[in-house]
Amino acid sequence: MKLPRGEDAIIPPGKVEAYCLDVTHRIGGPKARVFSAALGLTARDADLLKDALIAAARVQDAALVRRDRYGDHYRIDFRFGHAGRERTVRSGWTIREAGGPPYLTTAFVLSFSHD
Repeated sequence: MKLPRGEDAIIPPGKVEAYCLDVTHRIGGPKARVFSAALGLTARDADLLKDALIAAARVQDAALVRRDRYGDHYRIDFRFGHAGRERTVRSGWTIREAGGPPYLTTAFVLSFSHD
């Protein structure tokens, strides 16, 4: 299944550059270090990752993970390449209200041994 309203996907300001790619962030720091080690991505590359996340939200298959009081939570895994390397990136999206747009909640590099 495709992400509902994937064409309207929203990445909240700072979610990528100040969370996913910020090595000093308390929670996002470990994710940022893996993005750097696995793909050579740093905060300077935030726009590249944002573009890939938006493209994935529009065209990749999504899986409904759960429904709770915060909305419907979806997962999209997609291949991403940078600096001559390629890995699988997992992104998390939440649709807060029925019919509303999806919001990016997280993104990180999966650590499969075959990557």
